Amino acid sequence: ARLQASLDLDEKFSGLVSAKRTSQLGFQSGGRIAALRADVGDRVEQGQSLAVLDTRALRSQLASAEAQVDEAIAAHSLAVSTVERQQALLEKGHVSQQRVDEAAAQATTAQARINAARAQAEALRVQIDLSQISAPFAGVITERMFDEGAIAAPGAPVFELVETGALEARIGLPSALAAELEPGETYTLTWDRGPVEAELRSVTGVINAGQRTVASVFEILDPEAVSVGAVVRMNMTRQVNEPGLWVPVTALSEGQRGLWSIYIARKDDDTWTV
Repeated sequence: ARLQASLDLDEKFSGLVSAKRTSQLGFQSGGRIAALRADVGDRVEQGQSLAVLDTRALRSQLASAEAQVDEAIAAHSLAVSTVERQQALLEKGHVSQQRVDEAAAQATTAQARINAARAQAEALRVQIDLSQISAPFAGVITERMFDEGAIAAPGAPVFELVETGALEARIGLPSALAAELEPGETYTLTWDRGPVEAELRSVTGVINAGQRTVASVFEILDPEAVSVGAVVRMNMTRQVNEPGLWVPVTALSEGQRGLWSIYIARKDDDTWTV
C-alpha cells in the first residue's frame, strides 16, 4: 500500500442496445385472419405484406357499390338528356320554365347520387386495403400473437416488429464525465464480441434521481456489429485529485467507532508480521 497524491481511475459504464423503433402491428378493423406471411425471426422489408384478413364480404359489398355507381351514372345521363329536351320544348313554347327547372333539379340529384355511390365504393376499397398489415419499416419479427383462422379484434397486436437497421445505446454517466462528451463525435463501445463504434447523438443533461447519472444516447454506426438487447460498455478515465491509500475494498476491515483499518503483512527474514 503506497500513499498517492492522486489517481487516474479507469471506470466502465454499461448500457443496453435497443432499436430506435419497435412497433406492435395489428389490423385497424377486426376480422378472421386469412393468411400470415411472416413468422418469428423473419427479416422483412418496408411495405412488405405480413398478414391479411378475409375480405370476401367486403369485396361483395364493393361489387354492389360499383353497380350502384353504374346505375347512378345511367340515371344521370337520362336526366341530362331530359333537361336538353325540356329546354328545346321551352324554346318552342310547348312547356313551362318550371318543367325545365324540375328536370335540371333531377339531373343535379342524379349527380349527387353518383358522388355518394363513388364515395361508398372508395370507402370499401380503403377498408380492403386496411385489411392487411404491411411493415412500416424494415426489421425483424420478434413475436407473433395469432395463427391463421383466428378472429383478431380491432387494434389487437398480431406481430411485434423491431427495427434492425438503426440501433442506439443509452449509457448512464456521472454528470462530470457526461459534460466532457461532444455530440457528433465517435466513441468506441465494447460488448462480449469486441468493439463497436458509436456516434454520440445527445446528452440529456438531466440527472436520474435514482442512479445519479445522466443518460447519453449513442447511435450504433454498424447495426450488424451488435445485437439488440446486448450490453455495451464505455471506458472512461477519471482523475481523483485526493491523496490516499488505494487498496481493494476487500482489504478493508471495519474497526471501532466507525473507522476502517487495513492490515499490511511485512516479511522480516522468514517471519511475517501483520
